[in-house]
Amino acid sequence: MHFYAIRSDLTGFQHIHPTMANDGTWRANLSSLASGSWRMFTSFTPDNGTGKGTALVLSRTVTVPGTETKTALPAAAKSAEIDGYTVTVKGEPMAGMTHPMTVTVTKNGKPVTDLQPYLDTYAHLTAFHESDTAFAHLHPTTEVNGDHGGPELSFNAELPTSGNWRLFLQFQTGGKLHTAALTLKVG
Repeated sequence: MHFYAIRSDLTGFQHIHPTMANDGTWRANLSSLASGSWRMFTSFTPDNGTGKGTALVLSRTVTVPGTETKTALPAAAKSAEIDGYTVTVKGEPMAGMTHPMTVTVTKNGKPVTDLQPYLDTYAHLTAFHESDTAFAHLHPTTEVNGDHGGPELSFNAELPTSGNWRLFLQFQTGGKLHTAALTLKVG
C-alpha cells in the first residue's frame, strides 16, 4: 500500500508505506503537516474479495488548523536539483494519452549508474495536477538489475488532464532516498 499526503499548493509531499496490523487496520507514521488543506491518497491492489487484482486509489481532503501560508507553484521546468543530483525530464506528455517520457539522473554533470532498487523499482514518480490535485503514480519500465540503475529511466506517462503537474521523483543511491520535485506543463 502507498499513502500520499500533498498540501493544496502542492508542497509538503509525503509518500509512506503503511503496514497492516493484526486487526486489519493499516498504520504508518506521518510527519507533521503544516496548516492548510491537504489531500490524502491511498493506492493499493486487493489480493482477495470483489476487487481482487484491481488497482484502486482512494482520497479525501483533510484540513490542518492554523494560519495557512501558501507557496506559489514553481514555473514549469525540465530539470531539478536535489542533494547534488540533477534530474532532467525529456518528453512531451499529452493529456489523456500514454506518452513516453525519460528521466535522466546526473551528478556533477556525469551520468549516475548506481541507482538502487527502491520498493522493487529504480524510481517512483508521483504527479499531482495543479488545479484539482488529480493523482498519478508511475514506475519506470526500466528493468531492475541490482544497484546498477540509471542514468536513464523510461516511463509510459499517462496524465489525465492538461495543465501544470507537480512531479516528485524518488530514487535511491548509497542507501539514501532522494526526492526531486519539478513542475511539468502537460498539453
